[in-house]
Amino acid sequence: MTPETDLDLVMMKALDGEALAAHERVALETHFDAHPDERALFERMSVVDRAFAGVAPVVAPAGFSAGVMAAVRVAPAHRVAPAREAGSARFLVAAGLAVFGALSMVVFAMVLAILIPPQAWLTWLSAASAIVDSFLDLPRAILSLTVAFAQGVIDAPAGLAALGALAALVGGWMFAMVRLFSPRRALARG
Repeated sequence: MTPETDLDLVMMKALDGEALAAHERVALETHFDAHPDERALFERMSVVDRAFAGVAPVVAPAGFSAGVMAAVRVAPAHRVAPAREAGSARFLVAAGLAVFGALSMVVFAMVLAILIPPQAWLTWLSAASAIVDSFLDLPRAILSLTVAFAQGVIDAPAGLAALGALAALVGGWMFAMVRLFSPRRALARG
């Protein structure tokens, strides 16, 4: 039975030129065989380590570490994670609002389709068409297409509900993408 191997520690030992135990070498080679991209990264890191091998080490001035530690003790505790969590929370709230808005549009469209009689819709569309027609000459074709589409939706209220359902699906998809690719989930996967 081989002892548990911390691959990060083994890689650092290998980069530092320390001798590896037999089980560590086997674990590292097995890992690299399964993850060739990490082998490539390890080899690039080895090149960097060899490039700096001839550089003389720098000695910190006397009292440097004591000064740093004193500053750390005096400074208030600071975490980076709450900022990431707040960003994720804002992102999730925005996605939730988008889904809520899409669902609200579906409900509103269904209520309008049920409560307002088709004749009222046609009257309103005719009045709007006449007003726009008197002011604008160019968008007549676009308005005609809009009126034809609206009449089709009025004739088949399910069309309006389908548009609302499509908006809800798009909102749901956006929410799922936000949850899937949120910074917090990316940190958990990393």
